[in-house]
Order: sequence, then C-alpha cells, then structure tokens
Amino acid sequence: MNGIVNSFELQQIRSKSQDNLKSIVVMITILSGFCLLYNAHLIFQWDYKIIIIYCCVSSFTIMVHKLLKSRNLSQYCCFNIFESLLLISYLLSIVYYIEIEKVNINFISYAQLVLQFLILSVTVLVNRSTSDSDTLDQSFQIQEILIAAFKSISALQLVFVSLRITEQITWGWIQTLIIIWFLLGLSFVIAICLLIDILQKCRNKQDGIEEDKKSIIIQGGIWLNLISFGITLVPFTTLFGCALNYDFKVIQLNQYAFGLTILYYLLQLAYFYKFKQKLMQEINNNRVITFYIMIWLRAIYMLNNKYNKLIKIKIKLKIEYN
Repeated sequence: MNGIVNSFELQQIRSKSQDNLKSIVVMITILSGFCLLYNAHLIFQWDYKIIIIYCCVSSFTIMVHKLLKSRNLSQYCCFNIFESLLLISYLLSIVYYIEIEKVNINFISYAQLVLQFLILSVTVLVNRSTSDSDTLDQSFQIQEILIAAFKSISALQLVFVSLRITEQITWGWIQTLIIIWFLLGLSFVIAICLLIDILQKCRNKQDGIEEDKKSIIIQGGIWLNLISFGITLVPFTTLFGCALNYDFKVIQLNQYAFGLTILYYLLQLAYFYKFKQKLMQEINNNRVITFYIMIWLRAIYMLNNKYNKLIKIKIKLKIEYN
C-alpha cells in the first residue's frame, strides 16, 4: 500500500516538474515574441497595436490555461482572472487614449497595483500557514511568493508608465523604467551566480557522482544559464534601446536587440530539443530545478545559523565585558 502511495506521489512530482519545464519554455517564447515585435515596431515602423494585440492574446491565453488547469474556482483562480482582465483593460485603454480620446487611464494601473499587493499578501499568509512541510513543498511555496512579489513590483512599474504616457510626470523614459532596471539588475546578478556555479561544476571532478549524472547536471545548469541570461540581456537591450529611442532618437541598439532576440531564441530552442530527454529525466529525478532550489534553501539555512551564532557570541562577549 505504501508503495502505491509513494508511486502516486512520485508521479505527481514528475507531472508538476514537467509542467514547470513547459511553463519555462512558454515564458521564454512569449518574452522573445514581445521583444521581437517591439524592436520591429521601432526599426520597421510596425503598428504599435500589433504589440498590444499580442500582449492581450498572451494574457488571455494564460488566463484560460490556468482556469482549465485548476478545474475549480479557487481564490488564486479568481485573482488570476481579475489580474488578466485588468492588464487587458490597461493595454486597451492605452490604445483608446492615443487613438480616440485623452481620458484618465491611471486608475486602471492603480487598481492593478492594489490587486497585486493583495495577491502577494494572500500568498504569504497561505504559505505561512502551510510552512510545516517538506523541502520540496517549501521550494514551491518560495517560488509562488517570489512570483507574486515580482508581479507586485512590475505593477508599480505600470503605474510609472501610465503616468508618463498621460504626462503626469515629465521624466525621461530611462528614469521612468527605473524599476525594470532594478529587476533586470537583480536577474543579472542571479545569472552571474549561476554562471559561476556551472563553471565550478565543469572544472571540478565531482567525486562520488557518476559520469552520466554529472553530464545531466551540467547540461541542466547550462540550460538554466541560457534562460537566466535570456530573460536579462534580451529585455534589457530591447527596453533600453526603446528608452534611448524615445529620449534621444537613437535606434542602433534596437537593431542589435532584434538580431539578438532571434539568435537567442533559436539557440535556446535548439538546445532544449537537443537535450530534451535528459532535461526531462533530470527534472523527473528533481536534480535540476529542485537541485538549485535545495542549494539555495540550504545556503539560507546556513547563513541563518551563522547569523544566530554570531548574535549569541556578541551577547556572550557583551555579558562577559559587563
């Protein structure tokens, strides 16, 4: 009986890991498509409404996918529906503001900001109430909290963008997109850490690990590095080129970004399909994504223990000194 239960739990973990792998590929595809269309808009003067339609269709598709996947109307499902509808309304209001009438579109971005911080609060409270679980569940809980925090900060960026579009603020676009620069800078630091980690793994012999397992870990690490640099460099070159174009009429960076987007997506797609089975095998055995999450959690745990020990030593020295 225990064997059947363990087999069922293992199958659930494998299914969830495969869903995460597919979600990452879809995320990279949507992001690359957005960057490609935006660069084409600036370089070839494509209509900006193509980008708006693309974002609306992507948001609506993601909403429908989450609804079909959840199979019931939970609190997260309701939040996702409101989130997607507000984002679509915000994008369409930009078109209405530019093409038809100068109306106040800031209240939609305010509502989006309030909703995202509400989702973040609910996510933190729910995960705190279920914190007494195994390490794998805790890793997924941390993932949910980080995603909610990222969306909340991004919603604040939407407020700045809407204020800039309606000329409520007179900043340049480089200053207006300051939150994006912060998020991309944080992503770049994570990408550098992942790069250092995979370089150390390639250099070290890693005694005690079989060669096939070692190659799978290294290939999974290389794929993670491709993802981390892709979600950092491609959006940065696109958006920074956009800011330079709007502020100083400089178009050269977007030309490079256009080619970089195509090159990166083809490289990432080729690598994924070349090592797809090994990546699937590694994720099924919880050694790629979960491997890095486990290391991250263990590092936090060790730092927390060292910090507590340091506090105890300081308190002890203070008592002895007195």
